[in-house]
Amino acid sequence: MSLAGRPLSHRCHGRSPVAAILVLVPVLLAATGCGATRLSLRLAPEELRMVRAERLPLVVGVEWSSQPSPPCGPTLVELLRATNLFREVNYFESLSAPPDLIARVERRCHENGGGWVPILPLLTLGIVPQWYSTGYGYAFTLRSPRSADQVVIDCRPHEGAYLMGWAATLLSLSPDWTLSDTAAETNQRHYDRLARDLLVRRQQIERLLGGPVREAAHPPVASRP
Repeated sequence: MSLAGRPLSHRCHGRSPVAAILVLVPVLLAATGCGATRLSLRLAPEELRMVRAERLPLVVGVEWSSQPSPPCGPTLVELLRATNLFREVNYFESLSAPPDLIARVERRCHENGGGWVPILPLLTLGIVPQWYSTGYGYAFTLRSPRSADQVVIDCRPHEGAYLMGWAATLLSLSPDWTLSDTAAETNQRHYDRLARDLLVRRQQIERLLGGPVREAAHPPVASRP
């Protein structure tokens, strides 16, 4: 039988399950609260003095093809510039002088969170939080244009953390946490830790170059965008 000329089965059908899911998912995500990211830990006073005092006045060329696209955060060029260690950092075609070092991105450090699903916040509407530890920036290598040897700057896998739930709002009141998705990687603490990681490998870098890096050898120059 039919009503108004239409089969009963057509009149009894509701909305498509796919459409319902598309509506429900954002509502559930909004109900779980917000997410907070822990900033990098502060350096010890002696490490911070080293970072402020020492320089590696070298020209660094970054391989464009190794940079993830889209970068989903600051590029390696931007991070290396922010350490204030080097004379110049840029992609090859934009360098003002031949590079002393070649940098290549190996991977993103927070890729372990790519498939993370906040099950507990979803089931409890954000009352029970859930978190995972993560790293920031990139794992990358440095090499001389005249040698195949490399210096590896690896990820610090537990440098940061991400927490989902209403507790994130309270954590964001701490100077060690932020609600911003990008602040953890565009923060002076992260720049300082990256500079520390490079400076503790100074002797390895000098072996790549075949001699000591003299800090007065190159005056700083502005890097072109």
